[in-house]
Amino acid sequence: MSISAAVSSVLILILILFLIIWFLRIGGKSRQAHKRYDCYARELLKQHSQLMTCPVKEDYRILKPIKALGFFKVAGTLLKGDRFAWVNLSNSTMGGFMKLHTFFFRPDPACNLPMLSIDVIFMGAKRVFVIEIIDPAKISDETLSVHYDRMRALKPSSEKLADMPVTRWYKDVVLDFSIHAKSDSRSDELLFETYKKYLDAYFAMVKAAEPISPDLSRKVSKATEWYVDTLISKGGPAVDMLAWLMGKEKMREYSRTVMFGLNS
Repeated sequence: MSISAAVSSVLILILILFLIIWFLRIGGKSRQAHKRYDCYARELLKQHSQLMTCPVKEDYRILKPIKALGFFKVAGTLLKGDRFAWVNLSNSTMGGFMKLHTFFFRPDPACNLPMLSIDVIFMGAKRVFVIEIIDPAKISDETLSVHYDRMRALKPSSEKLADMPVTRWYKDVVLDFSIHAKSDSRSDELLFETYKKYLDAYFAMVKAAEPISPDLSRKVSKATEWYVDTLISKGGPAVDMLAWLMGKEKMREYSRTVMFGLNS
């Protein structure tokens, strides 16, 4: 082997080692930041002893789409009860260096309540922070309005956390105090405190809700079905990725049964 070839081999080896160290480093940061949210969510759920674990199709207990070649995995905890028709706490790993925390609530349609969807992405020092309060039924409710105002006051100012406007089809059902932000680890305390405050406010709203009439309950159910089916047909970040990884039919089944807890 010539000297130049030997030098090239050494440089390639150094580059490979550098990339491995870099991936391990950002992966470690992602896992550490993600664990804080997961632990808090699980402690919160423990406080609600009436929640029951829900069965799920074996293929979906731990989702590993073949097309992802082992680089994408989703493991979820699925529950219902205590005024919730569905609770989905999921942890996703992408490429070994990106973690996604998902916390979703679909209340029992016996009450006029919105859904809550939280997604926090950790990739090294980068963060994507999404909290959506989804109200497709839009039924006038004084008690609900009071709680909406309280949650609206929790949203960080644009100076603290720049919010990205919602431009997709669901912009009219995702309420204005929802959050769609990109940030980094310097905002970790702000993000985590906001996460906790929104959850506390949401649980207080659910606790205060009064049962509604059967007619209004059917309206809530139909509005939820419409939202999920429209999300599947028109798309959103999560379902678009799942459609590419799983195909449209499996994406539809997974979205309805696992993500939202609806019959397929």
